[in-house]
Amino acid sequence: MEECWIGHKLIYYVRSNNLLSSILKPTSMNIRELLDCLDAHPSQPMHWMLPDNSFVPAHFHVTEVGRIQKDFIDCGGTQRSQVTCQLQLWTGDDLDHRLETTTLAEIIRLGRQVLKTDELAVEIEYEGNTTAHYPIELADLTPSGLLFTLGTNHTACLAPEKCGVGTSGCCEEASQQQILFVCIHNSARSQMAEAFVNQMCQSSFLASSAGIEPGTLNPLVVEVMQEIGIDISSAVTTGVNEVLQQGRHYDRVITVCDETSAERCPSFPGLVTREHWSFPDPSTVTGNHEEKLVEIRKIRDAIQQQISDWCRLSCLA
Repeated sequence: MEECWIGHKLIYYVRSNNLLSSILKPTSMNIRELLDCLDAHPSQPMHWMLPDNSFVPAHFHVTEVGRIQKDFIDCGGTQRSQVTCQLQLWTGDDLDHRLETTTLAEIIRLGRQVLKTDELAVEIEYEGNTTAHYPIELADLTPSGLLFTLGTNHTACLAPEKCGVGTSGCCEEASQQQILFVCIHNSARSQMAEAFVNQMCQSSFLASSAGIEPGTLNPLVVEVMQEIGIDISSAVTTGVNEVLQQGRHYDRVITVCDETSAERCPSFPGLVTREHWSFPDPSTVTGNHEEKLVEIRKIRDAIQQQISDWCRLSCLA
């Protein structure tokens, strides 16, 4: 049995009748996961299947590795940013050319000087009838080599409740709720949670954050957030007592530190929903710079997933 990580899920390749089949829920792949898969199967030929089940010609080249950042404002006025890794596939006249997994891994590692992080989602740029971009949804080891299945990208209105296309957006016709995220120093976890809420569901929730003992913004947290296109470098740390003195009303107060520390968070006046989501403290991470980034990315991704699930469930409530 062989295995590699793709899309934060473990794929098991099971040998049966000399064939290899995979069990995987399709999901987008990032650079780290792609490299892990390529390294796990060195010197294998590769096949790229397009969404219409046709294939990129076997004599393709990878001519560019790029970091693509899209900064935009949606029709509701919310500023957004998206960062991806783009691999450009191109076919020339050298029909005998065959790019194998080991060489592709070397090309991608060469691109690290511009990619900056291995956590970017990978998109394939390929020109068929038109030039299009495809996420990698699945990697499957077959008797003829490594097969990559490409998915499709879709567009959608991000602010339907504001631009007039309908009321099918998040939390239909809901008023904007005020949320306060609280951690120890307001230097990392609460700042990330605030940023994710204001990015994902700003039409229905407005988040801010504070610390029980406000400190200094964690530069490593700023770095890992910038990797995914969110800039919190200008954020200011604030104390919970300062927030209380301002007399601002919050519908929800959510502590994101450990449970013992959360008990130190004071009560807020009015009808306030209290919740507790515990995440590891980035300030306690040890190791060199890159080792710390690896662990803080895990915390970032856990907070992002929690916020995404919570926003979606809140819309259904």
